[in-house]
Amino acid sequence: MRPLSRLQKLTRWTAPLALAGLVAGSGCTKQKVMVLVADNHPTINLFGFEESELHHINNTVELHRNVFLVAYDPKKPNTMEWINCPVPAEYKYHAAPGRRVETIHISNEAELQAKVPVNYARFQGYLKAGNAVDFHYVTIGAYELMGAFKIPKGDPDCAKATHYVSTLSVGAFVFAEQVSVEGGIAGQETTTGVGAGLDASRKKASGTSTGDLDSCLDENQAFFDCFTPLQLMMTPIPERNWVDGHETQVVRVEESDGSGYTGPSREQVQQQQQQREAAGVASVDLSLGVDAEVWRPGSFMAHALEQVLLVAQRVNESSNYGFDDKASTVVAGYLRNGQSHSLNRPLEAGAKYAVFATGATDTANLDIIITGPSGQEVAVDQADDNNPAVSFQAPEDGGYQIRLVLTGGSDEFGAMVIMREGGLRIDTDILQGAFQSLLDNATAASSKVIEMGFGSGLVFHENDWALSGTVLYPGETIRQRGLQLDPQSAVFTGVAHDPNMNIDLEIIDANSGASEADTAPDANPLVLIDKPDPNSSYDMRLMYPDSGNGEPALATALILKLGE
Repeated sequence: MRPLSRLQKLTRWTAPLALAGLVAGSGCTKQKVMVLVADNHPTINLFGFEESELHHINNTVELHRNVFLVAYDPKKPNTMEWINCPVPAEYKYHAAPGRRVETIHISNEAELQAKVPVNYARFQGYLKAGNAVDFHYVTIGAYELMGAFKIPKGDPDCAKATHYVSTLSVGAFVFAEQVSVEGGIAGQETTTGVGAGLDASRKKASGTSTGDLDSCLDENQAFFDCFTPLQLMMTPIPERNWVDGHETQVVRVEESDGSGYTGPSREQVQQQQQQREAAGVASVDLSLGVDAEVWRPGSFMAHALEQVLLVAQRVNESSNYGFDDKASTVVAGYLRNGQSHSLNRPLEAGAKYAVFATGATDTANLDIIITGPSGQEVAVDQADDNNPAVSFQAPEDGGYQIRLVLTGGSDEFGAMVIMREGGLRIDTDILQGAFQSLLDNATAASSKVIEMGFGSGLVFHENDWALSGTVLYPGETIRQRGLQLDPQSAVFTGVAHDPNMNIDLEIIDANSGASEADTAPDANPLVLIDKPDPNSSYDMRLMYPDSGNGEPALATALILKLGE
C-alpha cells in the first residue's frame, strides 16, 4: 500500500466532536470554571481585561501556537505581566461537556478582590456606590497545554517569567450592574465582553473578540462568537523547562503599531517553524509571513487570511462543519467603502451552511448578505463589526449570491469562507501552507516587477475577488467568469497545497476567445495578460488534470495587476 500522504488529512466529517470533559494541566478533572484554585496553580478570571489583552491571549495560543508565559507573584494577586517570549508549544482544545449560563454574584469588595483579583479596581466603584455586580458567562471549552517546552535562559524578557498558562478557558460573558435603590438593590445595566467603562452598544459591536452568550448556546454559531478568553490556570515553571540560550532561539513577531498590520516576515515564520521542529512540537504557527517593507499590500492580505485560519481552526475543533467542495470555498479581496464583492455558487436544499468573513484590521464594518435563487434574503449579518457570520439551512436547490460588503471605515482587505455541515475537513496547517506559498509567489513576482523597472510592483485586482480557493478532484475545473480587468498588465498565479501535484491555469478573453495558459506539470502555474482590454471580460479556469492518484487538491489562485 502506498504510504500515507498529507492529502489524506482532507477527510469528510461524519460526526461532531464529543469529549467527556475538560482536563486541567495537572491531569486531574478540571474544577468548575470561575472557582479560584488556592494552591501553587493560581487561576485568574479575565473579567475587566482590555479587549487588546484578550486578543493577545487568543493570538498567542491559537495563532502563533506559543506557550503563554506570565510574571505572577501569588503574594500580590492584583498584578500580573504578560511576558514577550515566543516559545513554541502545543495547546489542545477540549469541548466542554455541556453549556449553560453561569453567574458569579459579587456584593462587596472582599468578594470582588477574591474573584477578580487582577482587575478588581475596575469594578470597585460600583460596590462603593452600594450596588452589586454579576458576571454571567458560558464556557464552551478550554485549551490545555500538551507536552514539553523549552525557555532560553539568556533572553532578558524570558527570564522574567514565573508561570506558564496550563489551561485557558474560553466562552463569553456579560457584566451586569445591579443598581442600588431605596430599600435594596434592583434592576440591572448589562455590558457584554471586556467589562466596565464601555456602553452596551459598543460591546455588542465588537463581536467575536468579546463573545456572545446566545451564540455559545447555539451549536452553529458558537465557533464564531464564543471564544473570548475567560479564565487561565497558571503553573510555576519547573527548572527542567529552562535551557541555555543557544538551544532555543526566540523569534519575535512584531505587533501592529496602531497604524495598520505589520505582521511577521517570511524569515520569522521559517525560523519559528524550525524552532518547533527542534523542540519536537507538532503544531504549526498559523501566522502568515509577508514583510510589509517588501510588499505592503500582501501583509494586509496575510492578516485577513490569518483571521480566517483562526476561525477555521475553531470550526475544526468545535463543530461538524467542514469546507464546501462544490465550488469556491475561500475568497478574499480588496474592498472600498460602500463596495461589495459577490460570490455566485450552488447550494443544496436542506443542507446547513455557515459563512463567515474577517477583515485585516479592527476598524472596518463588514456585512454578509445572502440571497436565494428566487431573490429572497436567506441570511444576513449587518451588525457593526469586522467579523460577520451567518448559519442557515438552504431552502431550495439552485444558485445563491453571497455578498461581502464594506459599509464603514477605511478601505479594507476581507476574506470569506463557506462551510457546510458534514463538509470536508482541511487541517489548518495545510491551509497555512497553501496561503503562505501563494503569498510567497506573489511577493517574489512583485519584487521581480520592481527590478524590471516598474517602480510600484504588483497590487491586488480590485474589481472582484483577488483570491479564490477550492477543493478540486482529479479531472475537475473551477471557472471564475466575468472578470473586469484594468488596463494595467495582470498577473494570475495558482498554487496546489502539495508541491508534488499538478494544476493548470488558463485565462480566456470572453469577447475574442483568445487565451493564455500555463499547463506545465507543476503546482505553481502563472499567466501574464499584457494590457488587458477594459471593454472585455475574462474568465479564469483553474484545472486539476487527472493524475491517476485520486487525491483531491486544495487549489488557490490570485489575481494581481501592475501598480500605477
